[in-house]
Amino acid sequence: RIPDLLFHQGTLRSGDHLQSDGDLLIHGDVNPGARISAAGHVMIWGRLRGVAHAGRDGNCEARIVALQLRPLQLRIAEVVARGPDELPQLGLVEQARLEQGEIVIEAAPPEALSSR
Repeated sequence: RIPDLLFHQGTLRSGDHLQSDGDLLIHGDVNPGARISAAGHVMIWGRLRGVAHAGRDGNCEARIVALQLRPLQLRIAEVVARGPDELPQLGLVEQARLEQGEIVIEAAPPEALSSR
């Protein structure tokens, strides 16, 4: 069974918290101080600068995808990491995923912005 997709349009600001029992798709930015979490994937058609948690129920296959991935903190399943310090390459969608128990941030393949 494919989990449900929660779609949110608009920017999330400091103090906002949005969660989904399936995948989460946000059309807008996630500003510092905002938190998002999903049992499945987190996909952001905008900038991620807050805190994001994908696979919050232990799904190690979940990923976080954004047009710009500069979060304060990333979580995938039980693994936690800080966001990267360097600036992203212009024009590339980025993704965070687990590889051998660590969060890796890289350019995302084109299919990364689809929920399944």
